[in-house]
Formats: sequence, C-alpha cells, structure tokens
Amino acid sequence: MLLLRTFFVYGTLMTGCANHHVIGPDAIERVVRAKMQDVDLYMYDKSYFPCMIVGQGEVIGELITIHEHVFETILARMDQLEGYLDRNNPKNFYDRFIMNAEDEQGEIVETYCYVYNASNGQLGEKIIDGDFKHYVKTERK
Repeated sequence: MLLLRTFFVYGTLMTGCANHHVIGPDAIERVVRAKMQDVDLYMYDKSYFPCMIVGQGEVIGELITIHEHVFETILARMDQLEGYLDRNNPKNFYDRFIMNAEDEQGEIVETYCYVYNASNGQLGEKIIDGDFKHYVKTERK
C-alpha cells in the first residue's frame, strides 16, 4: 500500500508564508502549485489566516510532498498547528480529510487537506479569487 504523503496547503503553510517553517525545508520532497474545486476561502475573523470550507469556488494553493522518513513527525506538527485532535472530533479547529486537487500539469492528485470546522463560526471576509498569497499582497498595501 502506498503511503499518502502529500498535502494541499492554501494559507500560512505555503512557501514564503508565516507557518511554512512548521514543515521545514529538509522535510519537503516536492512543491507544486495546485488548485482545489468546490471549496471557498475566507479569512478567520479574529486573526490573519485563511479558512477553507466546502463551497462552490476554487482555492489556489500548493501540493507539498513530505519525505517518508519524516512524514509522521511533520503530520503531528501540522495537526497541532491546525488544531486537529482526531477524526470526527467536534473540538477540531480544522478537520483533516483526503481530497482531490489538480496540480499545475492538470493531473488530479489525492491529498491530505485541512478544512475549517465551520461549527466554530468566526468566518470573516471571503477571499473571492481563492488565492491567499494574492490576498495578502493586495490587502496589506
């Protein structure tokens, strides 16, 4: 059985963003631009990070593949950052799912993804184009 080691990230875990250090450069095997369909992106109302929820739009992000020998360590770090306790836990800040994303070559890739637990409320402004990096560049000017 192949071990799934790829994450679709769309916010502060992307390269060049505030929490990318949680993954660490030595843990990364590959990074490619990607997008996910049938999801929407919002800013969290009480802080400066995005929340992806199931929706009707498209979200732009990256597919980050983690080296197998450090995968469990990186998964634990990312789960902690995202407030993921365990499967189906109503106290999760984000839930971790396996979803499909499209890489920059148009290939569909099965990937882990953190989806905001909307029962927490607190969604702020919608990021209309689904691109957090673009939002940060244009909103912080």
